[in-house]
Amino acid sequence: TIAFPKVFGQSNCMIFTRITFNPKRMNGQPCVRGLRLTVRRVVEAVAMYPDRRDLQREFPELEPEDIREALAYAAANLDDKDRTGYNQMKLLLDQGTPRSSASMLRRAGFDAVHTGEIGFAESEDSEIIRLAALP
Repeated sequence: TIAFPKVFGQSNCMIFTRITFNPKRMNGQPCVRGLRLTVRRVVEAVAMYPDRRDLQREFPELEPEDIREALAYAAANLDDKDRTGYNQMKLLLDQGTPRSSASMLRRAGFDAVHTGEIGFAESEDSEIIRLAALP
């Protein structure tokens, strides 16, 4: 359970019971209920599938409360960092991202590959990190 005080101007704490951290999973990023679905991936999925029925078809393991809490957690952690140069990155998309996202990103000019496209869908984080570090 994670608590954030005074989120969205509230005087009470916002409690996150579905957001988990495991240093051996997803490089310690905040995930939903211990799944290999990061908060970031859930937010991206909500943007990609505005119709919740489509979202549910693509990610059947997500429950409505998972989505609400991931959005609230993301909003509570927004920052003002400079993001210039983002499109120069090489993107390695993990299992929590629909495979169609990689081709969509490639069409938009990004260097993107999905772990499922290259046989890494069931790999441990150390293998993914090694793969991501390759030039």
